[in-house]
Amino acid sequence: MGPLMELRIPLADLSAAPGFFDPGADSARGLDVSQAATLYSFLPNDTSFALTDDTLVITRPDPANKRAAEAADLFERAAKRAREGDHEKAIQQYEQALAIDPLHVTGRRDLAMSRMAKGDTLGADAELRRLLRLAPADAWAWVILGNLNFRQNSALAERYFRRAVELSPQDPYAWNGMGVMYSEKRDFARAISAFESALHANPRFAQAHLGLSAALSDSGESRRAFEVLEKMFATSTVQDARSMPTFEHASRTYRTLAQRLAYEIADMATAEIETLGREAERVSRCPVRFEDGDFGVRITAVTETAWQHARDHHVIRVRQSLAPAVKMHMRAHELCRLIMQAEARNAGTNRRFSTDESNRATALGEIESELGALRRAVSANAVDGVIDQLIRGVMSQLYNLPVDMIIERRIATRHPALRYAQVESLVLLLEEAVKGSSAPENVRIVPRRILHASRFLNACYAAFVDHQFAGALGASVPYIQMGAMERGLKLFRLWAEQTQNLTPGAEYEVIDKFAAELRLNEWFSWQEDTGEAAKNPATEGSSNPELLARKSPAAVFYFLEILKQLDRMDVATVQRVAADAALVGKDGLDYGSPDKSYRVAAYGDEMLSGLEVMCVMFAAFQRVAPDHDISIDLHDAYQKALALHEARKREGQ
Repeated sequence: MGPLMELRIPLADLSAAPGFFDPGADSARGLDVSQAATLYSFLPNDTSFALTDDTLVITRPDPANKRAAEAADLFERAAKRAREGDHEKAIQQYEQALAIDPLHVTGRRDLAMSRMAKGDTLGADAELRRLLRLAPADAWAWVILGNLNFRQNSALAERYFRRAVELSPQDPYAWNGMGVMYSEKRDFARAISAFESALHANPRFAQAHLGLSAALSDSGESRRAFEVLEKMFATSTVQDARSMPTFEHASRTYRTLAQRLAYEIADMATAEIETLGREAERVSRCPVRFEDGDFGVRITAVTETAWQHARDHHVIRVRQSLAPAVKMHMRAHELCRLIMQAEARNAGTNRRFSTDESNRATALGEIESELGALRRAVSANAVDGVIDQLIRGVMSQLYNLPVDMIIERRIATRHPALRYAQVESLVLLLEEAVKGSSAPENVRIVPRRILHASRFLNACYAAFVDHQFAGALGASVPYIQMGAMERGLKLFRLWAEQTQNLTPGAEYEVIDKFAAELRLNEWFSWQEDTGEAAKNPATEGSSNPELLARKSPAAVFYFLEILKQLDRMDVATVQRVAADAALVGKDGLDYGSPDKSYRVAAYGDEMLSGLEVMCVMFAAFQRVAPDHDISIDLHDAYQKALALHEARKREGQ
């Protein structure tokens, strides 16, 4: 006979193995060789059994070296499959390996876990009972068996969990299992104690963090539940595919708790907004007014500074339809932006970001070779307007995102009462950004330079959010899938380095650094803003007919939308639109800038660029006073748009 494999099992341990004892009894039945053969009938026929006073000895032929190596390889490959989440293949390989080496305890336990992951509870239960006959002191097996049984028989499951704790008093999985069981029974006090014991044994145990958070939440301690999840994301890491559901569940719970807490402490958050408002008024030396507005599908807010609009107060408008907590966060965000601008103005370091015709010509030249798909998809009359919008859009991202990150860091670190509203708001902002970056119609027609720059900026912002919230919002995942995260992380590291010791106005240097990294330096320019109020920010635009002529293609695009809006209005409303637009433009309009800095009250709450205001004024006067000379040479663009508008109406568009 060749070499033998031997397994020695203490009878004292075996007496507690499921299937060998009566669950209601405290001692084992007697055992002889014949009974042992029956109990271990799942082992091959060449297995032998012997008994001493205190030990059961199991022996069988040792597999040849080649077969042993084959089994070891199968066990290793099966474990890799399980880590990757391919449990069906893992089960096949575990079974093949156990056919060669049936006494392999770890392999049998891992087989049971893969069966659990596949939803085969009966198969997992049977495998665990076989395992516990071979290794009755395996604490993990008792834990898994307890997890399988606590919904059907909580008393028996508790006995299994306690057996695991007896065998391994510091086993976090045993305590976690007990916590889950008590939570199911709604015995939250015991559940919390069990989860805390699990975390005492392993402070990085993600499942115990999640379980403790749920128990605290269900018992009415929302804030502690939120803090537990924050600690989980800060200390625990995703090990492999099997742990992903835990983190995904925790992320959803984190967001839900943030919504709940934002509502619960709304009064504290409101007080924080009031404090910020007073600071903004002190630093800028002008009062702040809040208004709600309608900004279409965009999740945003707009600040009209007193100095930009030559008046004695600032106006912060937040989208009407947002949830109350999100509105609070948006107001806080805009107040922080206003404070930063006022501090820079007071220091003589403020600057205004703009894109003039020279910048636009440079941008257009750099993307001309990438415009084929866009020109095929958009009508000739509208294409210039669409291109203008795309350039303005990516310039808005370049200007806003680095500053937004500074602001959100301030809110997170200086205004804790706004943290929950901040989470709820950022979730919405992140969702909008992902939609814009991945929408098939955008991917198909947007020039690569613009699409990629936009994605890299959004990926940078996602990296910042994940850094700020320890990955709790999973913001980076979509950009990893888009292949944009490497460049996004590079921008984020650049931002982190440049913003360590900020002085007033230094944020504009960060924008320059981003522009250099993305090769967008020539797509915009800076205007000095050293603290003097802008008496007439549009003087150049109102006296530059050549510039207005070059803007004609964009005007056609604007007129098409304006004509649709005017069709919905009665004559009296159109008259008010004409009057309000003229009032807005009485001091001149900067139609060389794409910045949306104006609002025509009767037309709606949407913010408009200077050129858009001129188009609204021209179209409205054409409806109610066509013979009135308003000294704006947009006749050709208007006639082109009107012809296209009428044609579309005839076609039912």
